[in-house]
Amino acid sequence: MRDIVLNKHRLKNTDWYLYFQPQLAEYFYEYEKNNITEEFLNKRELIVKTLITAIKENTLSLGKNGENFDSERKPIDTIIVHMTSTSYKKNRDLDYLNILDLIRLYASEYSRKNTPHYGKPIFSGHYYNGVQTFIPYHYLINPDGSFLNILKDEYIGWHAGNWDINCRSIAIAFKGNFTNSFPSNAALKSAKNIITKYKNVKVLGHKEIIQTTKCPGDKFDDWRKSLI
Repeated sequence: MRDIVLNKHRLKNTDWYLYFQPQLAEYFYEYEKNNITEEFLNKRELIVKTLITAIKENTLSLGKNGENFDSERKPIDTIIVHMTSTSYKKNRDLDYLNILDLIRLYASEYSRKNTPHYGKPIFSGHYYNGVQTFIPYHYLINPDGSFLNILKDEYIGWHAGNWDINCRSIAIAFKGNFTNSFPSNAALKSAKNIITKYKNVKVLGHKEIIQTTKCPGDKFDDWRKSLI
C-alpha cells in the first residue's frame, strides 16, 4: 500500500501525486459516498494533515513555475455561488481547504496522461498573502459577514467543473454546509456587496453548472434573491 502517512519522505519527489495515486483515488476521487465510515474519514483527515505539515515544513514538492492556465481568462460575465460543504463548527481553516483542493483539483489534473503537465511539479500560479494557493474561490464568506479575497480577478478559479465557465466567472463560496438551510443574513449581505462590483453578470449556483452536485444547497433558489 502506497500510504502517504507511512511514506511521507516520498512527498519530496516532484511526481509524488502519481506515486500515491491509488490512495488519493481511494480517499478523494473514487469512494462511494453512501459507504463512508468513521475509519474512512479519520484516514482521510490524517492524509490531509500530513500534507499540511509537509507544506509548512517545505517537504512537499510543488512547482515554482509552470503552465500558465490563466492565459485563457475571459471577460467576467458570471458569478458562481458555492458552499464549502464543511461544518463551520469544525473550523476548517484555509490550510485544510487548500490541501483538499490541491488533491481534488490539481493532483487529479496533473495525473491525466497525454497532457503537457502530466507528471510535472504541481503549480497553480495563484498566490494569496505571498504563498501559492490551490483554493479555487475568489471570495470565501464567513458566517459573520467577513470575507477573504483569495484569488485575484485575473486568476481562473478551478471551481465550476466546466473550464469555459471557469474562464469567465468569479467564484463566491459560503463557508459551511447549507444543504437544507440559508447562509446568515450577514454573509448574504456581504456577498451581495461583492456581486454589485461586477456589472451585467448572471448569478448561478454550482448545481446549475454540474447536475451531480447539490452545491450550494437545495434552498439556493430561495436565497439567491438576497444576492441580486
